[in-house]
Amino acid sequence: MGAYKDEKRGTWYVSLRYKDWQGKSRKKMRRVFPTRREALAWEKSFRHSMVGVASMPFEDACELYLKEITPRLRQGTAQGKRCMFDQRIIPFFKGVAIGDVSALAVMEWGTWLMSLRTRDGKPYSTTYLNTLSSQLSAMFNQMIRYHALAMGNPVHAVGALEGRETGARSIWTAEEYLRFSEQMAERPHLHLAFELLFWCGLRRGEMLALTYEDFDLDKSTVRITKSLSRIGGRDVVGPPKTRQSNRVVTIPGFLVDEIGDYLSWNKGSNPADRVLPKVTASTLGKALARGARDAGLQRIRVHDLRHSHASMLVEKGFSVPAIAARLGHSGQEITHRYMHPYSNADSRIAMALGRGL
Repeated sequence: MGAYKDEKRGTWYVSLRYKDWQGKSRKKMRRVFPTRREALAWEKSFRHSMVGVASMPFEDACELYLKEITPRLRQGTAQGKRCMFDQRIIPFFKGVAIGDVSALAVMEWGTWLMSLRTRDGKPYSTTYLNTLSSQLSAMFNQMIRYHALAMGNPVHAVGALEGRETGARSIWTAEEYLRFSEQMAERPHLHLAFELLFWCGLRRGEMLALTYEDFDLDKSTVRITKSLSRIGGRDVVGPPKTRQSNRVVTIPGFLVDEIGDYLSWNKGSNPADRVLPKVTASTLGKALARGARDAGLQRIRVHDLRHSHASMLVEKGFSVPAIAARLGHSGQEITHRYMHPYSNADSRIAMALGRGL
């Protein structure tokens, strides 16, 4: 059985027999393929998904996994996952049957990854290497759980990969941020963008997606319900990163006044319009680098403003659940990602302990 021509319709169809997961013989027919090549491609994909998965080429298994998982992901997340598979996973294992990928092969892949270098000549960080390892592991888990791949997950036997240590995250204190903020005074749209990032702890995509109707200045709040990403040369607005990311953030009083002044300059705008349509990821990065240089500050990333906000809240003694709710994270993520102590925190702890004795 295979691909056949439907002479009446001028199209192709597939008729085949296969054994289901219980070993029972079943017949499958699929019609209306424009070409024989498309019909055969569908047959190949169907057979791989139902039977004989251990002999499936590794790259086909990855394609099947991505096809199944993509509808459940944010578009930006799906794009990032696709990039990792295309650039750092599939090239190494291409042509090998998925059932032949052993723990030794995964270990060799890890060694290959650790030999690669970034554009500035540095090895990849431990965090990035283990993100890649997690992606490979997730693909094997999918094939084992849902496609009856009769083998253990070879990634589990290898363990964590070790790369370049990234050290402590870079942050700014409130005083340092204020020095930077002065450099943005003549550019109101960028000034407001950075104010929202630092004083409200928003993600870049959340800030870029904000519309006029998201603000309730009478209640001093901003509602986070969406995120903007640049995908394929166009702006794409989708849901926030996680379920916890849907939240209402209370705005500091001084910033409410700043936002009110900015919005008053744009009276008559459609409530659904973006507040900062001229601000992009690129302009933010360039302005942050230039402003840091002019203010004599260490250079940080745009996302480090969010880290700075969280670290400031930790330093001021707010609880992990309260910070997690404000940032749209779980408490565990706050503990591991954002509890960056200010330079004098340990000394203050020792002094407090001394007073208690």
